[in-house]
Amino acid sequence: MTDNVIKRIIYLLLLGLLLGFIWRIEVEYYGWEGLIWLGYSHASIRIGGLLFALWLWLSTRKLINKSVKLSLIFILWGMVAISILYIVSYSYFVIGPLAFMNLLTFGSAFLVMKTVAPFVWSLTILTLYWIYSKFFKFPLLVGFIGFLIWTFSWHLGLLIISVIPENGWPDLLHSLKTGWMIPFSVLGVGLPIAFIESNQKKMNDSEKQE
Repeated sequence: MTDNVIKRIIYLLLLGLLLGFIWRIEVEYYGWEGLIWLGYSHASIRIGGLLFALWLWLSTRKLINKSVKLSLIFILWGMVAISILYIVSYSYFVIGPLAFMNLLTFGSAFLVMKTVAPFVWSLTILTLYWIYSKFFKFPLLVGFIGFLIWTFSWHLGLLIISVIPENGWPDLLHSLKTGWMIPFSVLGVGLPIAFIESNQKKMNDSEKQE
């Protein structure tokens, strides 16, 4: 592992912690109780997406062609993914009378969405990795590790709030609500980019000449 890779991973982790902190401030600002966090548009998500796109551009601008294009495509992916994941999260976490009303309104469709929610979460990162693969090569093992970190980011956040005293119960909902799952999900999204090596530029230059 080169110094550049280590630096990118460190910056990625710091970015993840920052985005988790921004999310937490917003949740605390609008109110902690119940599912209030599902009822408003999160500025922290938009800010986080732009900051990650900036990190992506800074990490790739000297190593791959069309770095700006990749950053813009990531922003587009983020807007689509967040919209889908919002619906999935709503279906997965809404319980009690509201869930009963949804069941009466949407019937089996609501139960299906609740059941497939974890799979949709994993599928989103696979679509992003496919986009990455169109711009640069990254080790398959790194992609697999990043996929696992993204998929189990909820449970990794849960592990932290099970050890550190936090507001609310130590469950998957509070893994997101407290913001502790966010650094892990950011790490899962950015890990393949962190492992771009300098020979990537040489590969791109040779492709240009061909």
